[in-house]
Amino acid sequence: MAPQLRDFDQWSGGTEELLHIANMLVPNFLGEKCEIINIRLLRDYQSRGLIGETQRDGREVVYSYKNLVRLLAARLLLSDGWSLTKIGNFFELSSSQEIEDVIPLKQNAALSALSSIKQAMAGVPSPPPSMPGPQGYFKKAARISSMELELKSAMTKLGLPQDQPATEDLTLMVIAPWCQVLLTKNKLNQLTLQDAEDIGRSVTLNLARLIANKGMAK
Repeated sequence: MAPQLRDFDQWSGGTEELLHIANMLVPNFLGEKCEIINIRLLRDYQSRGLIGETQRDGREVVYSYKNLVRLLAARLLLSDGWSLTKIGNFFELSSSQEIEDVIPLKQNAALSALSSIKQAMAGVPSPPPSMPGPQGYFKKAARISSMELELKSAMTKLGLPQDQPATEDLTLMVIAPWCQVLLTKNKLNQLTLQDAEDIGRSVTLNLARLIANKGMAK
């Protein structure tokens, strides 16, 4: 019987061993003609944060099962047309188990799941899956990635940093009993309808992202 991913759930080892195991397993999901994973590709993924945190034993990098899973998941998603940036966003917003769930145990299940995801993202109805799959995670990741782009655009228009909201001491506006907004007096005097719309969009997207992250954590 061919080696399966779960056979290595207690594994840890060096670079050469990681590449050997990954290249042994990846044909299970992508077929025998898939591209070989080499050290250059591994280092590129690692520099992009796709492999996750590693350990060190002196000068040697020590990888774990989680690193192996992320490497295989990245190859699987990339083969289906995902960009490395989008994959990185998905990994950042997902738990280790959610990333592992992207990799089905059988090749036909993997192809079926990816086909369903493609159809769903293209707006084509697909039949209910016959087994648990990663469709929900893909949809959430795609939706959040789209939100991130809109959020960055809205926050840029408002002159805010893109990584986190900026706060200043100003006028307090109560939007709802549980929602309050601080406004600078100078900007309040110059506020336009377009500014108001941008603020509304920024708040909406921030809240939507929090709700989506909360849903993915369940």
